[in-house]
Amino acid sequence: MRTNTTTKIAKPQSVGLRDILALSITGVSVLGVIVLSIVLISLSGGEKADTILAAVLPLLGSWVGIVLAYYFSKDNFETANRSLSDMVDKMAPPTEKLKSVFVTEKMITKGKIFYKRLAETPQTKLVDILQKFNESNEVWSRLPLLDEQDCLRYIIHRTVIDKFLVDKLCHPDPSSSKMIDQFTVQDLLDEPKYQRLLETNFAMVGEESTLADVKEIMDAVPECKDVFVTKTGSPEEPLMGWITNAVLIENAQV
Repeated sequence: MRTNTTTKIAKPQSVGLRDILALSITGVSVLGVIVLSIVLISLSGGEKADTILAAVLPLLGSWVGIVLAYYFSKDNFETANRSLSDMVDKMAPPTEKLKSVFVTEKMITKGKIFYKRLAETPQTKLVDILQKFNESNEVWSRLPLLDEQDCLRYIIHRTVIDKFLVDKLCHPDPSSSKMIDQFTVQDLLDEPKYQRLLETNFAMVGEESTLADVKEIMDAVPECKDVFVTKTGSPEEPLMGWITNAVLIENAQV
């Protein structure tokens, strides 16, 4: 089997009009200053040579500095621009790679998930959940709530608990005597805006889905950082596994 190979030969970089103009103006100016200095020194009989040189040398130094700054800053900019382009290419989502990875290969399986039963959770204090997050050294920062059939109903993020408690602290209910450490999961669910958030900030996929499908869902669903796996992707099926945004990012790296 014949294979045609093409060898690319780097072309010498042409000198642009701007480069020629900059060098010409600089060269003529420097030459003119030198000639003018010689003429002035000759006319003064050398008596004012120190004064003339004191005025001319800084001027020459400025010209040289401008030329060097122009060319070196130009090269540095081009180098930095190339580095940035390379970095962007590396950070670009490797969609093809994600298409080849099934969720069942990378998901956190149900046996390894820190979760709670919804029926046992309503009176659980929010500060106790935060304490559990702290004890895990931030390995867990969200809590899925499952029903008795192992179907996912809610997921509570640490940030949601923090926001809820701060809201209660800053805007206390005059009719309630609860202290900040007495609020429970049920109190959180009783707030319509928080309940809606807890049941809509995740998505479901089937076991035959890929990480590319997960990425597409996370990009499309606002605030979605969690995609859970069931057999066909139905929320009425038992939970099989969990793909977090961290898992997706880890597997998207080149």
